[in-house]
Amino acid sequence: AAAQASGYGNYYGIAVRGRRVVFLVDCSGSMTAKMQTSTRMEVAKQNLIAVIRGFDDRVNFGIIAFETGLRPYAQELVAAHKQEIEKAEKWVRALNPAGATNVYDSLERALAMTEVEEVYLLTDGAPTAGQITDTESLLVRILAKNRFLRVRIHTIGFAPSAAGRVFLSKLAGQNGGEYAEPK
Repeated sequence: AAAQASGYGNYYGIAVRGRRVVFLVDCSGSMTAKMQTSTRMEVAKQNLIAVIRGFDDRVNFGIIAFETGLRPYAQELVAAHKQEIEKAEKWVRALNPAGATNVYDSLERALAMTEVEEVYLLTDGAPTAGQITDTESLLVRILAKNRFLRVRIHTIGFAPSAAGRVFLSKLAGQNGGEYAEPK
């Protein structure tokens, strides 16, 4: 009930209701592809900044940029105070795409953060780096890790392949989340 009452806007049409949320942002090289007039990376940055600007100090958030490796904004969730939001915005603006797509390691890292309620995974492709790149194996492992945590995992697919769309939709569906695909 508390999470339901604490709506903080939406991220690609998915309501942000939790007070402890993590955003996973694909920063792989393919995020340089164009979406109308901007790159996927620029669109991702703009949307993430818009969401975190809507937070109040009751929200704790994390951001993990991923490509071949992981670049967390902070090691644990941070309170959404004005100064922290400004600092996070600056950090997000500095992100640059490079490398491959490490979905599994980013999800594993997010699920390890203390008391996370929701994860928002934004990617334009299937996993190509990290501990697990096979999508079926990844689904099984994340479902097992999340079995007792019960973190809602929402997925956003930026022009995914047909296989990528199926993977992201399954990942969200198996973990109580929603799947969105920006047009």
